[in-house]
Amino acid sequence: MLYEEKIELTEEQKKLNELANQAKHDFLTSMNHELRTPLNAVMGFCQMLDGTSLDKEQINLVRGIHRSGELLLNLIENILDISKFEKGTDNFETIPFSINELMAEVIDLFRPQANAKNITLSYNVCSEASRNVIGSPTRLRQVLVNLIGNAIKFTSFGQVYVRVESEPAKTEGSTIFRFSVVDTGIGIREIDQHKIFQKFSQAETGYTRRFGGLGLGLALSKQLVHMMNGEIDFESQYGEGSVFWIRLPMNFTRQISQWPGHTRRQNWLARSVQKKKLNIMVVDDSNDSLMVAGLFLKRLGHSCELVTSGADSLMKLKIKPFDLILMDLQMPEMDGCQVTENIRQSGNRIPIIALTANALEDDIKRCYASGMNDYLSKPILVDKLNTMLEKWSPQISLLKTQ
Repeated sequence: MLYEEKIELTEEQKKLNELANQAKHDFLTSMNHELRTPLNAVMGFCQMLDGTSLDKEQINLVRGIHRSGELLLNLIENILDISKFEKGTDNFETIPFSINELMAEVIDLFRPQANAKNITLSYNVCSEASRNVIGSPTRLRQVLVNLIGNAIKFTSFGQVYVRVESEPAKTEGSTIFRFSVVDTGIGIREIDQHKIFQKFSQAETGYTRRFGGLGLGLALSKQLVHMMNGEIDFESQYGEGSVFWIRLPMNFTRQISQWPGHTRRQNWLARSVQKKKLNIMVVDDSNDSLMVAGLFLKRLGHSCELVTSGADSLMKLKIKPFDLILMDLQMPEMDGCQVTENIRQSGNRIPIIALTANALEDDIKRCYASGMNDYLSKPILVDKLNTMLEKWSPQISLLKTQ
């Protein structure tokens, strides 16, 4: 009898755990969408302004807004990644990139913050970092943003110095890069050092009140570095400063860097537009997101029609042909996946790209299962949008000949 009661309790606990996990997933999905949607408009409008004729002061203001948006996006990514790791689902990109370019971009992101605190922010990279490597620049950038952001946060005077060194690796054509973030900040007491890499933890509760933060960055950085087959550790002297370092094995490549860099002044206006003009339908229930997408597409030389609901997009598709559809995933009444299923059931093979604020693995799988061809995560970057259109242009031409 007692055994049976114990089994029932265990089964009940399992159901409660499943419900709790589902509630957590639903909350994160909703929060992710609600935060990314307005952020998409803020960063999109900044990109548009940065590509126009502005004076020096205006350029600095626009870039300051964009940098703040990137820092907020990094916080959102940290929160979502905790959920991904707990579920055991996460995808790492593997593309060619330049460590030199990535470092310049990250330092540029934090320079105004350092200047505002009147501390020196500098960096130095070894000659090996000028060669392109294969890896995950997005994840490496996320780790560096966390480490450098912390260093600046906890440094009131002096400097934050970042250096990149290389060490010989056993495999030919590869090396081990060591990234060190050195600061002259408050340091960490020896009694607190054991919990530095724990989630939702800072060295002492007073730090949270004084410096802010959720205590997610270092815990997540440790997981990310380990998933990239690297090491992370630190040395600290209370009252004198800290050194956080990571060691990552990297393979060299002759391929051209695919890392666009986000905070450098956009050069896409000076770039020639695509040779083939596309007629694109954009479906999104957010007017600001529609405006951003429309401005991007027109500047890239394409024509577009902006539609605010899934039902209207189905009607438009019956009236006139389009080359490609950019489809928001989460919309009221009929969401992007339901619209796509309707389109596919009619036999239409038009390429459909999801514009999604939902970056969780389950949501991406649902996109593909509904018949979508690809996806772009919000906030949308004009360079990534252009790359996506170039990727699908050959398929569009092929469909027209059939």
